[in-house]
Amino acid sequence: MKRKLTSQIFNEWRSNLWLAVELMIVSVVLWYVLVTVVSTLSCLTVSPGYDVTGVYQVGFNVIADDSPRFIADRGGEEELKEDFYALYNRLKEAPGAQAVAMSFSAIPYTYNFSGMGVRLAYKEKLDSIHWTICNNKRVSPSYMEVMQIHGYNGESPAELAEQLRQDKMLITSNVFENGNGLSYDTPERMADDWAYLYNGSDSATCEIVVVVPQKRNDYEPANKPTIFWRSVDENGGCHPDWVNELTVRVDPEKTREFEEWIDSKMGNYLTINNVYANDLKPIEYQRQMVQAPQRELVYTRLACVGFLMLSIFLGLLGTFWFRTQQRVGEIAVRKVNGATDLDIFRRLMGEGLTLLVAVTPVAILCDWLLKHFDLLILTFTDSFPTWQFVLCAALAFALLALMIICGIWFPASRAMKVNPSQALADE
Repeated sequence: MKRKLTSQIFNEWRSNLWLAVELMIVSVVLWYVLVTVVSTLSCLTVSPGYDVTGVYQVGFNVIADDSPRFIADRGGEEELKEDFYALYNRLKEAPGAQAVAMSFSAIPYTYNFSGMGVRLAYKEKLDSIHWTICNNKRVSPSYMEVMQIHGYNGESPAELAEQLRQDKMLITSNVFENGNGLSYDTPERMADDWAYLYNGSDSATCEIVVVVPQKRNDYEPANKPTIFWRSVDENGGCHPDWVNELTVRVDPEKTREFEEWIDSKMGNYLTINNVYANDLKPIEYQRQMVQAPQRELVYTRLACVGFLMLSIFLGLLGTFWFRTQQRVGEIAVRKVNGATDLDIFRRLMGEGLTLLVAVTPVAILCDWLLKHFDLLILTFTDSFPTWQFVLCAALAFALLALMIICGIWFPASRAMKVNPSQALADE
């Protein structure tokens, strides 16, 4: 009898050991899967720094000088400037047009990155210089209003537009997160302490205004800083070769009227000598088209994650179901000895959750090693902050606990309904 009891205890310990190993492995795998989901969703939920709702891009071109429609008398540089400026002003007449902007490779969802070396000098000591590469965006001041870009300290798009008209540089608050390693923890005071230092000069500076970080698209983090500067004259004298984008912000309630007006005016009113508008498309349409591959990849990843989590759930459910079914005789004995259903549930649940709690520190150590040795595959970001690590670990623990509870609850409920005498007879 003693030998039989010892053998039973040994088998139970061996079973618990293998179950603990299984829980540890599943916990690490589930954490890794959650990393993919959380890192992607966290990137998507961060504001891109602009709003393209109701923004349209108007395509334009210049008639080639060998075309029969080319007007030779209006083919000079000054004439093209005047005609392009006239087209720009006529777009302001469109119904619902709230703001019109000119820019060069600045609009989002085009993956443009025009690298520009930027030097920021500490005002109190001009030889204290921070140098970094910024995404250079050459815009007209009204671009701030079209894209609804806000300042880091709460400046409105209209206020930022006015700052650009005063020839100040607009720089995103993450400019100190890259470059020579200089850290600056108070971007609220950045404009007070630092100034833009012109290239080739050791003393010529201009004021800066700090704006919110800019993402190139929804799936990319704002890893690189961005600088906006007024290189486009919105008061005339702007050559079409210096601009490749015309954008219009439209009142959401008048988008249909705006589109119909543009369609009706192309080929006549929106053709000024050799300069003409030839296309209209909402930025939102470009956003959907450009990001289609990333969106499909996210959906595929989420489907794979869902399938994997379902497989894990069914596997654990089966393990604990089988384990509980094997203990029907034990449950019957405990009931005969006066144990209530709640007592039995508490004991079975306690055993499963105790195993999970015991292996969780080991699983978290494995998770940390994966992060420490850069073994995580992050599709849309290179960073994985501590809060995401903790969140994924907590979610993995909670999901496993839920799976264990479900895996024990259902078979235990059925075992409770078995007549103790019949269960003991079957044993």
